[in-house]
Amino acid sequence: MNDYNRNNEASASDNEKIEDAKIRVKSPALLWLENFFYHYKWHTLIALVLLLSVVLCSVQLCTKTSYDTYIMYAGGTDIRMTAEDGDVSDWQKIVSAVKRYSSDFDENGEHNISFLNLYMPSEEEIREIEASDGKEVNLTLVSQNNETLWQRMYYGAYQICLLSEHLYEKWSEDTENTPLAEIAPYLPEGSTLKIAEGGYGVYLSSSPLYEKAGFNIFAEDTVICIRRMSLMSEAFGKDENLENFKRSEEVLRKMLSAK
Repeated sequence: MNDYNRNNEASASDNEKIEDAKIRVKSPALLWLENFFYHYKWHTLIALVLLLSVVLCSVQLCTKTSYDTYIMYAGGTDIRMTAEDGDVSDWQKIVSAVKRYSSDFDENGEHNISFLNLYMPSEEEIREIEASDGKEVNLTLVSQNNETLWQRMYYGAYQICLLSEHLYEKWSEDTENTPLAEIAPYLPEGSTLKIAEGGYGVYLSSSPLYEKAGFNIFAEDTVICIRRMSLMSEAFGKDENLENFKRSEEVLRKMLSAK
């Protein structure tokens, strides 16, 4: 037998040994896993997706900010979310101002305020802005904010409301169905605050509160009021919603008693 044949036989023998080694590497556990994945591939993938979703939701719940006080503004004051030249933004000034009358209600060591800002100038204000400033008001944003306000006035966590006069009048004119509560029970004894028509709020400018940093950003016709207690809320369950309402009442009384 020549060298060429001997080399071919050796090569064939080596290949057989390699194939035998591959077969021996596949353990029973590996074979079972391959067989399981072959038959239950889609079941396994769906289960993994569901498990990942649960993990992500759990992480979000653990990192979600817990707010002690919810307050919203709707009106023609353009509240800036950012500031120039390193100054504090209007939004942050308002949050800091509200903090003076709020507390760490949930006692988690953090004092957080959720401030919802809805830019909604009246038709007259829009005409004045476009005539004097030469710029167009974002009517799409105003329309979206109007829808948001409608939702938040009937349900949700934002109990304390700061409304421009035209919006206050709109939401208080139907006395039988208004979502606003009468303001009298929240006024300090001997109060001289100017009560808005209908009795559901007071003018912010008639209160010492209006002279303080943060609150002086709002227009003079801004009315401060509170929504009636509602069991409808996407943010809380029934008990938590009641607790949030009580906290809001406490904050409102402190704000209206400001010296």
